[in-house]
Amino acid sequence: MTSVRPPLLDAAQAERLLAEVIYARVRCVVDLEALYATEVLLVDDLVAVGLATADASARASALIDAALVRLVREPRRSVGELACGTCAACLVDDATAAAGHVVARHGQRTQGPPG
Repeated sequence: MTSVRPPLLDAAQAERLLAEVIYARVRCVVDLEALYATEVLLVDDLVAVGLATADASARASALIDAALVRLVREPRRSVGELACGTCAACLVDDATAAAGHVVARHGQRTQGPPG
């Protein structure tokens, strides 16, 4: 008779572990050094137009934070909003894209006029 062993992790532990793994993977594709360099240049530019260094630093940080929030909401970031680009249903011409259609995988419209 074999005994059933309990899982190594409970659901909450598994979810936390998955969140850490996904964070590590996303972190690998984000160039934090380039982001930092962009912020430093922005601070320099803001100081050059007359802001005090502390104000420029706070403003640059806020602008970078806002850009990152926008990036999170970028439709092309999400698998559900991307066309695969290879099947006939997913090949979107410029006119369709210009009309505001967002095409999900395999041609399912998620936004824009029907048609």
